[in-house]
Amino acid sequence: MIYLIMMFLPQRLKYGMQIVIYLSKNKLSRPIPAHKIANQLNIPKEFAAKILQELAGNGILKSQKGKNGGFNLCVNPSEIKIEKVFLALGFVTNFNECVFESKSVCEKEKCSFCNGWRMFINDFNFMIRNYSLDKIYEQSSYHVNG
Repeated sequence: MIYLIMMFLPQRLKYGMQIVIYLSKNKLSRPIPAHKIANQLNIPKEFAAKILQELAGNGILKSQKGKNGGFNLCVNPSEIKIEKVFLALGFVTNFNECVFESKSVCEKEKCSFCNGWRMFINDFNFMIRNYSLDKIYEQSSYHVNG
């Protein structure tokens, strides 16, 4: 389900998730430079740099400056919920509003689409609040090369 939803998310969230999943697989003890992350994931360097800084500013990544500088996760991937990454990049978890702006029908729960939408969003919110990075990084195909 999470992969299906990723199709509908803004590009910055997709890139952010790619970055943290990639860094989750970093078995090296040294930080990975921003340009290497951008190249490996095929993300525009400026966009990747901005996302990396936002994730670092929100306590998800740690950055190290200098010749051997770069980025690493602050904690073990099992300790980072997907929701934390999404919120750091501006995701709003309140999607329970009517998609068609027909609140009078939806409030009476007569709209089967909105009822289904509400269940879908509740399930999605449950997943991002309860799934940590380790649940997805094991299945991803990213490899961190030394």
